Amino acid sequence: MRTLTRLFLCFVISFTLTEAPVVYANSGMISTHNAVQSITRDQNRAMNEKKVTDFLTRKDVQNQIVKLGVKPEEASRRVAALSDDELSKLSSEIDHSTSGGLVIEVLTIVVLVLLVLFLVKRV
Repeated sequence: MRTLTRLFLCFVISFTLTEAPVVYANSGMISTHNAVQSITRDQNRAMNEKKVTDFLTRKDVQNQIVKLGVKPEEASRRVAALSDDELSKLSSEIDHSTSGGLVIEVLTIVVLVLLVLFLVKRV
């Protein structure tokens, strides 16, 4: 009986070693360009997000957002949900606006982006 058990175990072990699928790990070098690009992208996003968030925390901007029917907390959450490109465009609009000249235009862009995000989220 013992011999039969050993024979069966040998058969099972040899079957699993030869017939079981083998998964190989795939590794490779990450180029310096890709690593730097990833770090730069993360830093740019953080910088742009801070710039837009700082802009949204201004009292005059918050008053205008409330007049348009958007809660400031909701605006902050939606800014966090923006893609990198949208955030970059919004940040550049804030940079190019003067101290009061383009505030309405920037707010309109913010509200439009927030509206698009709201509609996409509902679908």
